[in-house]
Amino acid sequence: MRCQHLSTSLVAVVALLAITSTSFAWETSNPFEGVTYNKLREKDVHPILGWHTSHLSVDVFEIDMDANGISLTSTPSNGSALGETNRQTTLNFMKASNTEIAFNTSYFYTQTDGGNNNHGILASDGDLISPWGTEFPFTVWPAINITSDNNVELVTENGKNIFDYHNAVTGSAVILHNGNVIGDPNSGIHPRTSIGYNEVDNKLIVMAVDGRSSSSYGVRLSHLGTLMKNFGATWAINLDGGGSTQLTMDNGTAHYVNTPSDKYRAVGANMGVHANVDNTYTEIANFEHNNQGNFNSALTLSGSNINLSGSSNYLITTDSAAIGHASVKLELNKNNDDSGFFCRFLSGGGAAPNNTKYAADGFLGIWAKTNDADQQIAIAIDEGSDLEKSIKQDLIADGQWHYYEWQLDDNSNWENFVGNGEIDNATFSIDSILLYGEQNSTVYLDHLAHDTDESMVIPEPATITFLSLAAITFLRRSQK
Repeated sequence: MRCQHLSTSLVAVVALLAITSTSFAWETSNPFEGVTYNKLREKDVHPILGWHTSHLSVDVFEIDMDANGISLTSTPSNGSALGETNRQTTLNFMKASNTEIAFNTSYFYTQTDGGNNNHGILASDGDLISPWGTEFPFTVWPAINITSDNNVELVTENGKNIFDYHNAVTGSAVILHNGNVIGDPNSGIHPRTSIGYNEVDNKLIVMAVDGRSSSSYGVRLSHLGTLMKNFGATWAINLDGGGSTQLTMDNGTAHYVNTPSDKYRAVGANMGVHANVDNTYTEIANFEHNNQGNFNSALTLSGSNINLSGSSNYLITTDSAAIGHASVKLELNKNNDDSGFFCRFLSGGGAAPNNTKYAADGFLGIWAKTNDADQQIAIAIDEGSDLEKSIKQDLIADGQWHYYEWQLDDNSNWENFVGNGEIDNATFSIDSILLYGEQNSTVYLDHLAHDTDESMVIPEPATITFLSLAAITFLRRSQK
């Protein structure tokens, strides 16, 4: 699809309404190919758990096991030294293993002779380091096993593994099974680490929940299972937690993404993920897992709207999606029949400080679907002193998902909103998605994304909802 060079009448801007309150939208990024990092803080988590007051910090990696460059490893044997493994902080393990993501795993203990041993199965790159266990309760503790070609299995009984142990670690309990939360609701409230698997999308889900601090309370095992289910896991296990909970990333700089309560504990076993760094592609808003992103203001908030009824609204829905399993559904209603409508769907309340800045290079695109004719879409961006808007594109009214894209460094794709009609700053943030129509309409939007390197235009299969994000990424990167 090419950008349509359409003439556009000037839109009178009544007032640009700024919001000074803090936005509680999740922060999402795509630091590696096939990997989405989700950062939830404070009230972001409360709709998932049904809480209303206490603070909570949650960090989650969604790892597509089909993506290029994805492989795993775990803590190796210490050879002839005492015990099974040498204890390391998760950050030091990540550096030593040259991985891009790392997290703590199995419970561990010190032998009488001072060596370190690990509870349950521990395997590293095909080397079986720790056996299943011979004493209760270790004989019933569950393990996750990941093969060299990225097959993933849950093992709940000794000898019941389908694959040879390759990279395997052990947890204390299954907290989510067949999509049902079975974590103990009466367990203690602590920092937690969990690993799980999305069988539908072939994704590994890794989560760290901080605790024991004024900024993050911690969770019970039932809460942990609920959080893992929200991120699409079919099943999940609880790993070592408390002061051991550590989650790290190296996307150019090796660092902790969570805040461990014990700074920083050397643990008996860690697991690491090899991934290809990708600093060009960003999902600005993907609407997955009931996440509104920064599009969390009422449709009627903007003073720039024209003939838009107060009955207009939106919701996150799983009824239809271009990529993944969710999108945002907008019901756009007119005040009267005398003219069409204009809707400025604000990001961060239309205030630049509430929105993330991106490099003003490459391409900006969004998926949309509608059955209603005579509609157009555009995107407004904030350059600091200026607001610019993209040229309008006609929405295809066939009830199918279509992709609409604009080139940031091509001034023919842009025109004046409250600016000069050119993108001449080094950075920008999203101000709003602009929708124009002649009649009351329903529009679905999905995956607003930015790539500094290349166009994200891909073929539009009729069954686009069945494509995984990894497949989408592969297709767009194959089109040079």
